[in-house]
Amino acid sequence: MGKSHKYFQTSNMRKTITVFFVMGFCLFFAGNNVSADEARALMEKVERERSNSGEIEEMNMSLLDSQGNVRMRTVTYYNKQKKPGSKEDMRLVRFHSPADMDGSGVLTIENNDRDNDQWMYSPAYHTTRRVPPSNRGNRYMGTDYAYEDIMDQKTHEYEYAIIGKETMNGIPCTLLQSVPIEPKLVKETKYSKTLWWIDPVRHITAQIDFFDKSGNLFKRMSTAQLKPYGNHWRFDKVTIEDFSRNHKTVNEIIQRKIDQEIPDYYFTERFLKREK
Repeated sequence: MGKSHKYFQTSNMRKTITVFFVMGFCLFFAGNNVSADEARALMEKVERERSNSGEIEEMNMSLLDSQGNVRMRTVTYYNKQKKPGSKEDMRLVRFHSPADMDGSGVLTIENNDRDNDQWMYSPAYHTTRRVPPSNRGNRYMGTDYAYEDIMDQKTHEYEYAIIGKETMNGIPCTLLQSVPIEPKLVKETKYSKTLWWIDPVRHITAQIDFFDKSGNLFKRMSTAQLKPYGNHWRFDKVTIEDFSRNHKTVNEIIQRKIDQEIPDYYFTERFLKREK
């Protein structure tokens, strides 16, 4: 009778431990799912804030090499939603100087259900060239920006996680990790992951760290000169630094207009080929 009683006590204890283990396991993964959902929702808010009916930026661009040499360029950046409220944007980066780059540009059309469309134009070619998705990690026009940096992330192709809180340049930020998981994207992107310092109130990005396929930090986007533009907030100075080649690209805004009317034909190959 004593042995039987001891057996039932042991059996019940095992069942209790198993129940608590399963409950803890479920709560752990439920918590992770909530965190992932919150992280994805935060990224989508950042992308919505960056998108509007029409934005135009006039900027000076400085390219600094490892020897301290500086090359100057002037650029106009156009951004517009495909349709009002759309999650897909159209973007045109147009170079005006130096003289040999006048009219050069990169056109990006986002497509949520298929590969994005990108073209580049240089007066030396006298024609547009499509940028294949396999080249998304290449730098364009001698800058430290890759073609994929022009595009928003398609959030269903990434895994997101909130990994902490940190103040960046006086801004309390949520630290978000983004990892590509869609097989084609994993193969084509230059990044194994990115870390984002995001203001969770204004939904703006204060810094991004980019990691290569070996998991090493090799590029950073930093910001300065935060200013309000109507209902929006923007940084008027953005620096991209490529640590692997000790090179920087610094963008400084001369003029910015938000919620501007921009004709749709600005985002066509025909307009891209217009040199002046």
